[in-house]
Amino acid sequence: MGKNIKTKKSRHEKVKKVVKNKKSKFSFTDYIAVSIFAIIIAVIVGSIGYYYAIYLPHSRSTVSERAKEFTELYFTVDYLDEDFSFEPLYEYLTVERRRILQQDQNRILNNRKIQELQMEIHQIETETLEISWDSAKVKVIFQYTERKIDQEPETNWGIVYYHFRKVGDQWLIERYYPGEKEEIDNINAQR
Repeated sequence: MGKNIKTKKSRHEKVKKVVKNKKSKFSFTDYIAVSIFAIIIAVIVGSIGYYYAIYLPHSRSTVSERAKEFTELYFTVDYLDEDFSFEPLYEYLTVERRRILQQDQNRILNNRKIQELQMEIHQIETETLEISWDSAKVKVIFQYTERKIDQEPETNWGIVYYHFRKVGDQWLIERYYPGEKEEIDNINAQR
């Protein structure tokens, strides 16, 4: 009988030792450090999610829409109108590009061949080629009819590339240029 009692006591002692050693290995500062790290990770993941899920699609649609509107306005100007002005286009352009367009306006007013040209746009397609936080590149393909005085109207396809820059909260056109001749010839042959 005495033997059984000793084993019971030794079992209790072992249990007590296990209970005494059940201290936490982490301190309060460890929990704070882990919490701060988790918050940083959450902010990074949230920022990446916002950029790809909200910012990029919204920016793509904005630059595409602005490129489309600018193309329609730019190519359908009535140069024979006495009140002809590129002023409606200025809101789409950076300050540097506005100055260049103002110089073009003076050149056009003095060029009779350009004045006799009228265009009508039938169809416009846009494609955002590149986009980041503050810049974008958009390709615009459009079908137009060109009318010159005393000539038959001609319908063709054209391509214009736009480089946008974000100024404040607006996307403005920094540069635009026509597509390569080969590229335009290919699209006219295909369509």
